[in-house]
Amino acid sequence: MLHKLTTDWTPPHPALARIQAHLDHCKELQPGNINEMLCAIEADSAVDTLLNALYGKIVAKLKKAEDPEHDIEDRKELLRRLVASERAWITYREAECSHASADMLGGSGEKTILAQCRLSMRLDRVNTLFRFYKVRAPDIASE
Repeated sequence: MLHKLTTDWTPPHPALARIQAHLDHCKELQPGNINEMLCAIEADSAVDTLLNALYGKIVAKLKKAEDPEHDIEDRKELLRRLVASERAWITYREAECSHASADMLGGSGEKTILAQCRLSMRLDRVNTLFRFYKVRAPDIASE
């Protein structure tokens, strides 16, 4: 089955709106560098939990013994590629965010940039997986 690349007009994962609203509220309550960092860390933790749950659902679906809609060999190959992609993405995320935060190397903003970068990259990853798999297996995409 051939999939099109996703585009910006595809709706994001529905749970992200709540996390974004909470992040915005958190930053409004206590503006400032340290609080922005703490708000970003809190939001990042929520997105990480969502990402891990979504990834777990995808892996379970791909490992499922019987799935009349999808060939077992296709699912095995998709799982192999997903695992390789996830490992590479984690390595890339950490290297990219370390590099991005070096803009404030040694300064008080370094940890804030690091936290915001990780949050941004996890948001993107949730949406990438959600958009790809909601077409292939809509039950995976549910909250």
